[in-house]
Amino acid sequence: MILFEVVYRPSTAFATLKEHPRWLVAFFAVSICQVLLSLLHVLTTNDGVFALDEAGAFLTASKFVVVLIRNLTSWFFFSVLLYYLIQLFDSGEGQLSIKLVFSVIVHSNVITLLGSLIASMVSFIQWLLGTTPTFVEKRLIGMNALSWIITLPEIVVSYIQRVDVFTIWYFILVSYGLCLVAGLKKSNSAFIVFLAWFVLVSLQLIIRSHLKNIL
Repeated sequence: MILFEVVYRPSTAFATLKEHPRWLVAFFAVSICQVLLSLLHVLTTNDGVFALDEAGAFLTASKFVVVLIRNLTSWFFFSVLLYYLIQLFDSGEGQLSIKLVFSVIVHSNVITLLGSLIASMVSFIQWLLGTTPTFVEKRLIGMNALSWIITLPEIVVSYIQRVDVFTIWYFILVSYGLCLVAGLKKSNSAFIVFLAWFVLVSLQLIIRSHLKNIL
């Protein structure tokens, strides 16, 4: 399956996507796994049992819809942004399309899912051992773990808090994928991916700030 090949054979996976761009199966697979991980917190209740009654089923379904909408909008916007930045800075040598870029983004997100899975397992084990009172997923080896980060301006910290080892791995994978499918230079691909991420995060922070002021 291409979704798993992205982890251990990225060259083969991206070559396949270049020939036959696809994203639907990977999109639902990653989204469903994200929903299941987000429901782990129900195991931290007093009895440690989650009964899937009508309320629980509704909560699960609602969460799934929210995750689908969030992933579709953010990943698609990121793909469109990457596509036009590529056209602006380096048109490459391949026949690029938004569908192809979106396919690369969707499959590369298996890395962020892997990071969430490991972080969730570590947090869950800590809760089982009683080292933490509740189950709270934390970033693994996040950049904000560095002590000197707190001395930086708040706006800079807002960006740094979104980065961990798996985010960096994701950036590298997307950059590598775009090199293969679009024929980009490595330096150009890395710059375009970083710029697109910076723009996306900036928009998210601006929207969050406005919503906070409204509410």
